[in-house]
Amino acid sequence: MKTLFRRLHLWLSLPFGIVFSIICLTGALLVFEKEITAAIAPAPATADAVRHDGAGRPDGASRPNGASRPDGAGHAHARPSRQDAQTAPAADRPATAHAPQAGTARAGHARPPQLPFFREVRKLHRWLLDAPAKKGEPSVGKWVVGISTLMMVVVLISGVVVWWPRHAGQWRRRLTLRWRQGWRPAFYDSHVALGIYATAFLLLMALTGLTWSFGWYRQMAYGLFDGLMPADEVRRLFYSLHTGQWGGLLTKTLYFLSALIGALLPWSGYWMWLKHRKRRALRAQYIYKV
Repeated sequence: MKTLFRRLHLWLSLPFGIVFSIICLTGALLVFEKEITAAIAPAPATADAVRHDGAGRPDGASRPNGASRPDGAGHAHARPSRQDAQTAPAADRPATAHAPQAGTARAGHARPPQLPFFREVRKLHRWLLDAPAKKGEPSVGKWVVGISTLMMVVVLISGVVVWWPRHAGQWRRRLTLRWRQGWRPAFYDSHVALGIYATAFLLLMALTGLTWSFGWYRQMAYGLFDGLMPADEVRRLFYSLHTGQWGGLLTKTLYFLSALIGALLPWSGYWMWLKHRKRRALRAQYIYKV
């Protein structure tokens, strides 16, 4: 049984490994997009942030003669801007923005503008830069990412089966990182041990990310929650599970580290495969000479 899963793990990783690495690396970059964007380009205060005095005028400001108050009650209410909600893809904004209630004097802020860097990273993450012409339409990049993510699920599960120790004494060895024994053992352990540590989060990211690639999968996944919660809440749930927002800073950090490990796994796997082929070639050469 393990031989079958080992071959499945290998022959799916070889053609799709580079795409796996791109998806994971770009996903890691997007984990803290909001925090980085807010630090680099903070959102300007909206009209809702303007405070009003009891007479319906901004503090220290006078109203021109003859100017009428918009609501007739001494408070001007600005309509919340929907520019960001319209420009961002629907799949990337699961939560609906709620405008402050009329008559409140609390400060409000618009969403930070999307940085061009993260816009391109998102295109690479979702479509390999081959974005569909219109929302919901197919594209080669979207298809490749979807198929690769589906294959990633199979590779991760088969990797767990191959890794699973046969004896209780092997557990500690297969979960240990040999950092002090040279770069070769450390690189090997980065695939075997670190891969196991990251598998649960990578599987969660892949299984939820497939809802953006295939309509049939989205209907099946959302159907699991049919009758339990509204459709909008289901979309927000899947987005939160995909991006790591469900547990705050802790889960986002774990997602970030897991995605970085996921980006490294294909390259350590390629190295192990090439090393194995070289060893087999040397063994065959030795037998031929003998």
